[in-house]
Amino acid sequence: MPQGSADARESIADDNDAVESYQTALREELGKISLLGTHALENIPVGLTETFVSLHISETWRSDRRFNDANLPHEAPKEEHIRTPEEVMRLVFAKKRLLLVIGDPGSGKTTLLKHYALTCLKKEGYKKLGFTEAVLLFFLPLRELIEQGSTFAPLSRQLFAWSETHFLDIEESRFAEWLKNRKTLILFDGLDEISDPEQRIRACGWIDRIASRFTHARVVVTSRATGYRKGEGIELASLHTRADIMDFTAEQQAEFLEKWFSAALLAELPPAKITVERWKDLQKQKALQKAKTIIEFLGREGNKSLQTLARVPMLLQIMAILWKEREFLPGTRVELYDAALNYILDYRDRQKMIEPLLPARDALRVLAPVSLWMQELLGKDEVEREAMQQQMQVQLNTLDHAPSASAFCKNLVDRAGLLVEYGDREYVFRHKSFREYMAGHQLNNDLKHEGRLTTLVEYFGNDWWEEPLRFFIGQVDAETFDSFMQRLFDSTVSAEMTQKQQDLLDTFIREAPQKKIDALKSKLLDPSTTPNRKRYLLKSLEGIGQFDTHAANVRNLLQQFRESGLGNKLSVGCSFRLCF
Repeated sequence: MPQGSADARESIADDNDAVESYQTALREELGKISLLGTHALENIPVGLTETFVSLHISETWRSDRRFNDANLPHEAPKEEHIRTPEEVMRLVFAKKRLLLVIGDPGSGKTTLLKHYALTCLKKEGYKKLGFTEAVLLFFLPLRELIEQGSTFAPLSRQLFAWSETHFLDIEESRFAEWLKNRKTLILFDGLDEISDPEQRIRACGWIDRIASRFTHARVVVTSRATGYRKGEGIELASLHTRADIMDFTAEQQAEFLEKWFSAALLAELPPAKITVERWKDLQKQKALQKAKTIIEFLGREGNKSLQTLARVPMLLQIMAILWKEREFLPGTRVELYDAALNYILDYRDRQKMIEPLLPARDALRVLAPVSLWMQELLGKDEVEREAMQQQMQVQLNTLDHAPSASAFCKNLVDRAGLLVEYGDREYVFRHKSFREYMAGHQLNNDLKHEGRLTTLVEYFGNDWWEEPLRFFIGQVDAETFDSFMQRLFDSTVSAEMTQKQQDLLDTFIREAPQKKIDALKSKLLDPSTTPNRKRYLLKSLEGIGQFDTHAANVRNLLQQFRESGLGNKLSVGCSFRLCF
């Protein structure tokens, strides 16, 4: 056997081994999706393949346009071109070599790239993506780029550095050879995660050079719209197509929840007393029931604010985690917002080894007063950027090692995605309900101010205040609940309540985490209390009496009320068994 032929075969074998080890590392790295555990979120890793829901992607609709109209946010018009991830790649790469994917925070950009990668790594999976032959896959988070002088190191060096951190024995020269001679799919994740705009401009130029030099390569780049600003020079000059990720539809939400719960429950250890097959069947049934329960919960009239959040895959996953661990009920709405804010303000960056600009606790110390200021003094969702920064700076000045208000706002727009730059001079919260949650949080902090509860009673039944008041009551202690009820039934507001106000009162009773009936008892047994107020009081007590911890006290009070004769000839629609 000629020595040259043997050497050639050995070289090919070595090359194949290197490819296999690299792609095995990619499968391990990219095959899981999880949220870093927080005080409110358990880290539950699940398989991406088992939970992936085909996203809706459009090359005509723009995610950042949703906040340019007075009626925000709105759904994408039906005439927009809506495609699957596979369709987008096939269509784009038939004519161009670069695809830019834009998505909102939590929309699934990284998950989409991982899906592309895992599809490509499957046997003949490349065909689904429109390739006619097998391609060599590369995946690189752009935040990990290594600088070299005034630019970034060559791609081969970047890939070699990634392989070293994963303990792969692959020389840089081999990556250079692959890039030069092999058909490749290169996935660059998170242009927006390069925090310095100047570096981001250089990264765009670096990507352009890669697309130009490696003619056998096809490239996908992901970014938030806030990280890709043509007006600031942050843009790709190479011929490319931009496609935006759209929000989850109701059907996608149901599909994701069913898949996620199934994957999470099947990841648990089976008991020894039943067969594995029987256990799997039971877990799948349980998963379907949990998904159905949360979908029904989201569909309730009182949870409209959560319906918007559920369109964002990341927030829907947070809901799923909370529901799996705690059977998330209407009274725990506050937990969802607290968990979501902790994640997007703090833990998401920590998971990516990025130090948050402010810890979540300190960020809330700044944002909660500003949210209440917008709610109570501005009375609108949009705020001038300079005015918001001035309000923030007052709070930031009380913290140690705090950033400037402008830097904090930029971080909230570009990294956390909590704020959106609205028009040329204003900010708006991406999800209004986050602002309302933080306003409600601040109301509890403001209870030390004299007359605050009286003011809140005056807002009772005002549509603008409904959500902040619900978030407020969802965080109060028993004494505050009792004081609020005292002022409510002392005020003219309770003289004649509309049905909407009565419904809101029922909601308050249901969602308050701690309750006390002293004030309600005092008013009910007061001979001067009007018949209308007695009806509202009895209905409130009926609601409180449904909770086991209060049932006996409520029953005794109603017995006392009946024996006092104060309820004679009083007609009430109360189903509680001691009501009239």
